[in-house]
Amino acid sequence: MLQLFKENASRNWSVFCFISKMNFRYIFLIVILCFQSVLYAQRERVQTFDASGIEFIQLQADEVFKIEVETKASAENIQLFTISEGEYFNDIALSVERDLNHLQITSTYKEILTSGYDKLSAHKVYAVNLKLIIPEGLQLTIISNIANVQVKGIFNFFEAELKSGACQLTSFAGKALVNTFTGDVSIQTTQAKVVASSNHGKVEIDHELDFGELIEVKSIYGSILVTKTQ
Repeated sequence: MLQLFKENASRNWSVFCFISKMNFRYIFLIVILCFQSVLYAQRERVQTFDASGIEFIQLQADEVFKIEVETKASAENIQLFTISEGEYFNDIALSVERDLNHLQITSTYKEILTSGYDKLSAHKVYAVNLKLIIPEGLQLTIISNIANVQVKGIFNFFEAELKSGACQLTSFAGKALVNTFTGDVSIQTTQAKVVASSNHGKVEIDHELDFGELIEVKSIYGSILVTKTQ
């Protein structure tokens, strides 16, 4: 009888230890997940600038994943939305400088965040997205090594110099010059004179687009599609 009691007690203790270990593992897992959610938390920031007198905006945005731009006829200010997340979001920032009619926006970051940097290329985890809302009729230049660019609206002149990112213009009106290395280019406009070429990609231009503001597109490896919208 005593032996049976000892066996049951030993068995119960083993079960208790097993359950305790399992509970500890679950608690540990929950703590890790909570820590990661804080570590990779999303940070949003909105900056507003007086648009009076501004004619030209230049956005030098290396290491930025996505850039969206929209023009509004009623806009009196320039709004810059920054959404950043990831392991290194505290190490990426934007510098904004105004000089008379020129607004310069530049991304700043540590060398370790540079695309292709050997020490980080295998495991970097970060993303920065930008969105600009600006008045119609301005000049805008975007230069970036990785960003995908989406633009909508009316411009005096738009220019994009992109390395690996793609460029998409929708409901676009105005002069434009777009150069990409590997990224595809897609443009929708009501009227324009289009000159486009790609060394290794396909080029398709709507035959109805034969007059209007000049849109020039060049790519090395990307394909180019320009269509007419009503």
